Amino acid sequence: MPSVSNWKVPSAVQPKPEDYGYDLDQALSSVVGLHATVPADAFTAETLGTERAGNGVFIRGNGLVLTIGYLITEADTIWIALNDGRSVPGHVLGYDQESGFGLVQALAKLDVPSLEIGDSAAASIGERVVVGGFGGRQRSVAARIVAKQEFAGYWEYVLEEAIFTSPAHPNWGGTALIGPAGDLLGIGSLQLLLDRGEELGWFGSGEIWIEAIVSAFGFYYFFAHSLTTDEPFIRFEMFKDRNFTSGVVFMVVIGVVLFGTMALVTPFMQNLLGYPIQTAGFLLGSRGVGTLITMMVAPRLMRLVETRWLVLAGLLITGTTLSFFTQFSLDTKQWTIVWTSIMQGIGLGLLFVPISTAAFGTLPGHLRTGGTAILTLLRNIGSSVGISIVIAQLTSNTNYMHARLIENVTPFNQALQMPDVSSIIDVTSDAGRALLDSIVTQQAVLLAYLNDYKFLMYATFAVIPLIFIFGSSRKQQAVGGHDEPVVME
Repeated sequence: MPSVSNWKVPSAVQPKPEDYGYDLDQALSSVVGLHATVPADAFTAETLGTERAGNGVFIRGNGLVLTIGYLITEADTIWIALNDGRSVPGHVLGYDQESGFGLVQALAKLDVPSLEIGDSAAASIGERVVVGGFGGRQRSVAARIVAKQEFAGYWEYVLEEAIFTSPAHPNWGGTALIGPAGDLLGIGSLQLLLDRGEELGWFGSGEIWIEAIVSAFGFYYFFAHSLTTDEPFIRFEMFKDRNFTSGVVFMVVIGVVLFGTMALVTPFMQNLLGYPIQTAGFLLGSRGVGTLITMMVAPRLMRLVETRWLVLAGLLITGTTLSFFTQFSLDTKQWTIVWTSIMQGIGLGLLFVPISTAAFGTLPGHLRTGGTAILTLLRNIGSSVGISIVIAQLTSNTNYMHARLIENVTPFNQALQMPDVSSIIDVTSDAGRALLDSIVTQQAVLLAYLNDYKFLMYATFAVIPLIFIFGSSRKQQAVGGHDEPVVME
């Protein structure tokens, strides 16, 4: 997170006083800067750092500051920066685990206006708000509420109705969400998406307009050129061939499953099962053995069996092995990983050669060169998409599962009071709570991995009906007469 002194909001997204029915400058003067130092041996020092900077909001005239809890948790020194240039010491009053809020008391008598706390439940989607940061209008953002929904932050809290705003504030921690009446509706906690558009205020920025125009012109030129020239970048007529189009879809799914599984299995073995990198690599390599063997046998099988049935067998084997992956646990043995990986490799091997052959079997010779490039390109895109999806799902599901599991960790849970458990996990101590949180986090991560495997399994089974779009490979052999040999990958 940037410090409170080295950034500035683009002028295009700064709030303008005439747009609001309250004294904007006075409201923003209630927002202060916070700087906290944390001991190096603190529990949160490694993840949140020993020096933290953000914002806070005066909510009472006696110097009470409301902020986001992670800025001040375990802090031994707090300094409050005021808009008049002064800095005064502060003291941490408390940190509410349920809401994620923190309270700081200024250790000096101050004459600073406070913001009245409003009713966040009454705020509606689309409403204009100001995300106020320390430093006045130049460090604040004119925004709108884009969503109100549940948010699970596994590290500290679950919010039944979190408020999401756009564009994002570059120094969001502890910012004041100021409503249309000039009251305080919320405190900035997280930035869930950070990209160039949000940094610059989307179409309020000249740069975004230029990039959007260039992109639109590029797409127009691409389609216009491809549809009107004799030698286009891509001949769209190749997609009229149903075998080729089906093959492209299959290849995208293969890319998703192949690389999505690779992106999951390796960290699963290292982070959850505790295997060293070399061991994880050897175990993952067993899938390549199955693929190698099957790809050598597949051309011979195609002389005996319809291509579509080989593809069906490959999809069924791949999907079934993924169903075994959904049953992995922290006690999964190495041999289980080896044989399921080999079976998945066999299934993928039954897909590559038959799909490539079927895709090009009826494609005219003059389209095969471009078709080969398209097939490879879309498979690589599928690989990238697959990795992105499973990693995003892994993170999201980990948060969700942790939030759901932690609901049962209460003083009223009799399981935690059993002698065998309480002798190891003392929930009244910091070390005991840290151990309990690590156990819950481990289980949440495991469930997130299993859900990802389930997603890949469903994606594999979902494309099975496409095998009936493939034409009969025996009919293709009988017709023959192609002027060029079938292209194989």
